[in-house]
Amino acid sequence: MKEYKVVKIIDSKTIIINAGFKDNISTGDEFKIYCIGATIFDPETNEELGSLKVTKDIVYTYEVMEKMCMCKKKKLKNNALQYGNDLLNVDPNDITGGLITEEPIRIGDKVEKITPELPF
Repeated sequence: MKEYKVVKIIDSKTIIINAGFKDNISTGDEFKIYCIGATIFDPETNEELGSLKVTKDIVYTYEVMEKMCMCKKKKLKNNALQYGNDLLNVDPNDITGGLITEEPIRIGDKVEKITPELPF
């Protein structure tokens, strides 16, 4: 999957990313702005497993040019990122979070196009 970046912040409602028609971007496409989170280790072996992509925000394109597009924040239910309705039966004491951050969007942040999920 191709990685893009935030290249300009117009104001608190509009950003520009370096993806456009030449990258097959269309009006209404959605993107995840993210940073790389802490390294995850296996609790039994202490083996390094990698890092998560921590979401800063989700945006959609409203104007697409050849090599860039203008994006606005995607409005989400309850002002939170939601990836489904089903809750896992997990021990609440083991919940540590790590997929969403309050860190602000900055020029140079990584951006990834979100592919629509297929219904199961």
